[in-house]
Amino acid sequence: MYSVEASQANYIEPGKRPMSSMAPMIIVNDDGKVVLAIGGTGGSKITSGIAMVTMRNLWQDYNIKEAIDQPRIHHQLIPNNLMAEWFFPENYKEELRKRGHNVTMVSQLHRFNVIMGVHLKCGRLYANADFRKGGAVDGI
Repeated sequence: MYSVEASQANYIEPGKRPMSSMAPMIIVNDDGKVVLAIGGTGGSKITSGIAMVTMRNLWQDYNIKEAIDQPRIHHQLIPNNLMAEWFFPENYKEELRKRGHNVTMVSQLHRFNVIMGVHLKCGRLYANADFRKGGAVDGI
């Protein structure tokens, strides 16, 4: 559930690095100040999860908790299947199907990506730990 199809690109060889979907990010504004630190787990689903959460937080003005807690989708490319979390809105899934996507619902929360993030806004830090893995935020 967390991997891509086997390929020579990831075969073990001397001096070669394995492919990885790890994508921790530190995003800065035009002044070079950190505005978002984000990372996650979930194998090949990491990049799509981080991308969705980052776009929601920085472009759609969701706070970091809302951005992380929203339902997500993931397309692996091979197989040609769009996976949607169990609480992804049904009307969105139907619209995607109308547009030719093969949409399947993933009912088990642990089978999707898990994202953690810290957002700096107006001089204050806001953080969220993904509920999908029982995470909790703690701090002073």
